[in-house]
Amino acid sequence: MIPHPSSKREVLQAVDGDDGRYFVAELPTGYLTLSRRRQYFRGYCFFSCKVVARELHDLPVDLRTQHLLEMTVITEAVQRAFHPRKMNVAYFGNALAQIYWNIIPRYGTDPLPKDAI
Repeated sequence: MIPHPSSKREVLQAVDGDDGRYFVAELPTGYLTLSRRRQYFRGYCFFSCKVVARELHDLPVDLRTQHLLEMTVITEAVQRAFHPRKMNVAYFGNALAQIYWNIIPRYGTDPLPKDAI
């Protein structure tokens, strides 16, 4: 499978139904948005790949490497901005054939801080 670029609007709409109001930044390989529906975990955001692909291994190695590096930089920035107890990062893809990361700050005040969300 050869990935094809996708428009920012298409990606944001597909991932969280965002109309652009929660858009934070465009990075070389993806778009960062705050989740409009999941702020009960303050700082919950998505990092969506600009290239449409179902699996991370479908991306060319250089793009995959850059995307993973950007994701870790975002995770560190969220950690510094929101000061959670722990950062959870998840990549599922079972609901949408698009690579996107759920970046989830977890707090000691979570109802079940040691359980999965």
